Amino acid sequence: MLKGTFKDKKYWENFIERYSRTSSYWYVPKPLTVKKRNIGLIRNRLKVLFNHFSGKNWDLDKQLEYHRMLLDEGLIKPYKKGEKRQDVAALSRINITLFEFLGFAWVEVDEKGEGKIAITRLGNKFIESIGGEEIIENQIMKIQFPNVLKEDPQKELLSDRMIKEKQSIVPFVFLLQILKKCDYWVSEDEFKYFINLAERHEDIRQVKGDIEHWRQLSFKEKEIINNEIKVIIRQSKKDRMEKITRYYTIEKNFPYQRSLFTFPRIIKQDRINGEKVITCRTKKEVNELLKEILKDFEVINFRNLEDWIEYFTDEEKGPRFQDALGYYIETSDSKQQAKEVIEKRKGQIKKLDEREQETIKAILEEKYIEDLYVKHLDIIEDGLKLFFDRKNDKDGRQYSTDIGRIDLLCIKGEEFVVIEIKAGEADDKALGQLLRYMGWVYQNIEACDLVRGIILAESFSDRVIYARIGMMKEDAEMFLSFKEVKLKPRSL
Repeated sequence: MLKGTFKDKKYWENFIERYSRTSSYWYVPKPLTVKKRNIGLIRNRLKVLFNHFSGKNWDLDKQLEYHRMLLDEGLIKPYKKGEKRQDVAALSRINITLFEFLGFAWVEVDEKGEGKIAITRLGNKFIESIGGEEIIENQIMKIQFPNVLKEDPQKELLSDRMIKEKQSIVPFVFLLQILKKCDYWVSEDEFKYFINLAERHEDIRQVKGDIEHWRQLSFKEKEIINNEIKVIIRQSKKDRMEKITRYYTIEKNFPYQRSLFTFPRIIKQDRINGEKVITCRTKKEVNELLKEILKDFEVINFRNLEDWIEYFTDEEKGPRFQDALGYYIETSDSKQQAKEVIEKRKGQIKKLDEREQETIKAILEEKYIEDLYVKHLDIIEDGLKLFFDRKNDKDGRQYSTDIGRIDLLCIKGEEFVVIEIKAGEADDKALGQLLRYMGWVYQNIEACDLVRGIILAESFSDRVIYARIGMMKEDAEMFLSFKEVKLKPRSL
């Protein structure tokens, strides 16, 4: 019960209860703040990781070695004498957490359960970039909470609602929505107390209401609520044992939150009547950006870590209806399940332009062909069997990797066979995609000593045919087979 008497006391008692039962918050990794003056540091730390540790086991010795290299190059400050090896190694791991958070690198667990450093395509692009601001800004606009990363500290703190409803939130978009609804500014306390409670985009109305009620309170009334909030213990087992309050946890993380979400040029830090606030540069910019985002906005719920990384590091993809629909069709377990996805979204599909509808149609055609061939692999080639990954308990259909999903991953004797399906004509991009998957299989599946590829398509362009010839391999046609498919679904 809140002490004293003031307006809307019942409202704030309900808020305190809601605050106390919410465990998740907008966590941002904290090896260093994401701000423009730190871009060089982030790039150079990533470069050391790429040059010396890419593809290597991320064990304690490698973590300590990485820390020593960062020290030698003046990229981190010396640690305190007497610190344990595990504590020093933790400083290296927190850098990886930031790289994962931005989509630049991650720790890939192989079949033995050992973690290996993998630098993403986007990470390579960031290393080679001159500025890098635009890359980071685009990533901030795509970040989802919670995400499926192994190191996401929120995973143990997901609310029952988030688990049951499989809800995620794109925090930067949510922040833009709140700014527009709250006179284009929020105070730092409003961000800590109310915005950090948001778990899904449907919470916009509740958070807006909290902020509006907060602004009607007197200084004294706010202090009463502050005092109540500061003693609420977080809900994780560790925090309950150590009596760590939610307020303390968010207060420590807030500088990193503030820096991250004001990194994009459209948002800035400022003061209003002496109070520190997060606001926008111009109302027009916020309105125009929101209009563009919300016209086809949809948060995608990913099935696994590899799918999230493939999406997050692809600059052409975002939280859009078209990308969500394509993902749900591609990851359907059957043609029938894909059709059910289409049926549920018929109204939205009709609003897509002709090019977008053709893209969705092609994805569904590929699913149809995949559905047929997964049951009759002998039509493609005698002796093919669908690969089964016992460690991850998944088969080779739509086999997830951090560089994309392999349509069919098969085995034949001692060989692995990567099969890529294209509706319509296959061009040289299909060959590049296939080679990428073959390289991944060879590098990451321990049992793989030999790998070859097959493209199934209705026809093949001159570009892809000459690209295969250009490999200058005598056995190129065996190493990379092109097989024509003359099948079409009866109805889409």
